[in-house]
Parts: sequence; structure tokens; C-alpha cells
Amino acid sequence: MKSKHKLLLIKFSISVTGIFFVTAFILKGISAYILKSNLYRQLYENRSNACFLAFAASATIMILLMNHMKITPERVKSTKLKIKYRDYEKINEWIEQQLKNDGYGEIQEYDGYSYKIRYAYQRNLDIVYLIMMIREEEMTEEMYQGYDEARFEKLGNYLLENKIVREDDSIYMTFIICVDRTNKYFSKYTETDIEQFPRRYSLPIGISLASKTLYIGTQEEGMYKGAYKKLKKKFQTYLEPILEDTKK
Repeated sequence: MKSKHKLLLIKFSISVTGIFFVTAFILKGISAYILKSNLYRQLYENRSNACFLAFAASATIMILLMNHMKITPERVKSTKLKIKYRDYEKINEWIEQQLKNDGYGEIQEYDGYSYKIRYAYQRNLDIVYLIMMIREEEMTEEMYQGYDEARFEKLGNYLLENKIVREDDSIYMTFIICVDRTNKYFSKYTETDIEQFPRRYSLPIGISLASKTLYIGTQEEGMYKGAYKKLKKKFQTYLEPILEDTKK
């Protein structure tokens, strides 16, 4: 049985257990405080007792399911697109040109980590679109933790201190990490279901030059999926001319 089916079964058992529990108390209340006839009172008490027994049995089944059903997260597969070039300079030149055409400011550098982050931003009232680009031979654990745990927290503080972004801005962040080859950290980065936060929306992008493949992180469910779709669509429009035609 797949993990998602196990999870549905556990959720169903929790719901049934809750229904029996609430129903038993309602029937008990009716028999104790509303009905005066001994005949009907006994009838509702019997039904209440039956629901308590059903609740106990259902709770036992629920606990057994939770203890014995091993649920492993389903692997989230990123969107994979083939690109025409293996040359980073060509890819980077195209992205920079598209950002310029779309009204982004000049590319700037931040070197607060052991690797450089190049970034550009575009402001529209209280909405900031922020593109961050990293070029390394392969993704390191430090890079992965920087994204996964803090969304490049040091860079975020730097942007706040320099008034590039404000506390009350809605920030749409696209992270582009270009590597020569993939590894386990790169896979974690691109193939983990994206979690969004209020007014802080992110889209992880990975580029493997060795395989000429573009990886776009996936958000299968959860809050702020509209923000994810908006970021994904915006980024894909930048790259359409350098993507391979997969319809051939």
C-alpha cells in the first residue's frame, strides 16, 4: 500500500473515532438533561453506551494503524526541461538580458557566504521580485542549508539593511543554482515539495550543465500555490527561446 493511501486510511480512522466520541456525548446529554420518560431515557443511554464502545474500538484500531503503518514521504519529482546550451556564459547572458528587458535593475553581487550570490530585483509598490543566481561546480551542503533552513538569511538581512526590501514587502524569490554536475544536495534542493511562507514566496531552479537539464522545484499542494504558479510562469517565459523543442 502506498504511503498516501496509508495516510488516507489513518485520517479516516481518526474521523470515525471523533464521530463516535461526539455522538456518544450528545446522546448522553439528551438522556440526562432533556428526556423525562424513563423508557426513552434508557433507549438513548443504551445508544450512548454503544457509541462509547464503538469509540473505544475505533480508537484502538486508529492507534494500531498509527503505530504499525510506516509512512514514507512520496518523492516529489521536479519539472525537467532540456536546454540548448552547455555553456554557462550563454545561459547567463540570456537570463541577464531577459531580466533587463523585464525591468530588473543591474546585477549585483553578495559575498557573505563562501560562494558568491549574484542578484537583481524589480519593485512594484510593495511587491519585490528577486532573482538570485549561484554558479558552482556542484551544490554543497552549506548551499543547501542556506536555502532550506533560512532562505539565504544573511542575504535577506543585507537586503533589509540596504533598504532594497522592506519588512512589509511581499517578496517573490527565484533561486537559480547552476552546477556542472548533480549530487544528493542538488536533488534535495530541486526534488523536495516547496513550502511557502506568508509574503515570502520562493521558487528553486537548478541547472545541470553536464546533462543540459533545467530543474524547476515543485509545489504539489499547500498554501500560496498561486504564488508558486506565478513565479514558475514568469521564469519559464524568460527561458522559452533556449529550451529544446521536446515535441520533435
